[in-house]
Amino acid sequence: MNLNKSNYLKIILFIIPVFLFSNCGIYSLSGVNIPNDVKSISILYFPNQAPQVAPTLSQVFTEKLKDKFQSETKLYLKDQEGDYQIDGIITDYNIRPVGISGNTAATENRLTMSAKVNFTCPNHPKFNFTKTYTNFVNFPASTDYSAIESQLITDVTTMMVQDIFNDIALKW
Repeated sequence: MNLNKSNYLKIILFIIPVFLFSNCGIYSLSGVNIPNDVKSISILYFPNQAPQVAPTLSQVFTEKLKDKFQSETKLYLKDQEGDYQIDGIITDYNIRPVGISGNTAATENRLTMSAKVNFTCPNHPKFNFTKTYTNFVNFPASTDYSAIESQLITDVTTMMVQDIFNDIALKW
């Protein structure tokens, strides 16, 4: 590539704003978009109030949510009254057939999970929201569900946590 003065100027004009805005709370190279005055987060336990209960679901979901914010932001975790506050409930957890073969037997099942999430930012009330998130994973109907349940729970909660993170930290 031939770099003349014009190309150097374009590169410099692109790089300067990236460095200026990368740590000011407006935008970071990781994409996280959290105001400078937000330093902490509190994430309360999400009880499972779905008709069908998986014993580890609430714990896995809550811990994945905490881990995501701790590993991908500079926010520190507080038990209560963080600058960002997340709480809610798991509202649905079910398994249903989704793929049917010619002889009306299920070929594929779907694990679906939903959680109602309340997000509060006392310093920036315009960010506050309550939203229900739903995700699912499909698996072969011939598979013993109890043998793969923990992996399916991990998969569906990972997707849901990413969606929540996107809405809160990335503002997508």
